[in-house]
Amino acid sequence: MKHHLQLAVGLILISVATSNCSRHAMTGEQMEQLMIAEVPVGSDAPRVIAFLDGRHISHSDIVQLDEDDRARPDTLLSNPKLDSVRDRIRSYIPALMRDVGGPGFLTRWDIMIRFYLDADGKVVAHQAKRVGTSL
Repeated sequence: MKHHLQLAVGLILISVATSNCSRHAMTGEQMEQLMIAEVPVGSDAPRVIAFLDGRHISHSDIVQLDEDDRARPDTLLSNPKLDSVRDRIRSYIPALMRDVGGPGFLTRWDIMIRFYLDADGKVVAHQAKRVGTSL
């Protein structure tokens, strides 16, 4: 009986460990390449929403940035990639692609996505970054 219990526990652990491996692992860089190809700079907000909805990626509505947000690039706009367009950014669309796979079976990997928009609602930059959360 003891051996059956050990075998069952072992099979459960193997199942949990390999379940993360069976998902398509996506990196932030891969998501960036998709964004560049399908939602290039100059695209409008409806195209961003269609891109996200078409991939079943959860997202919020457009978030307006106030003057304080834009004046403090050490927070939301801290990516050096935004240096050349920071003064044009007026809003953004945040999104999260959940459970994209990655190293370690005790970590859930998501991709945090942001599309930055100008005053006309056009994409001026985007960002995708894979982040891990311990389970």
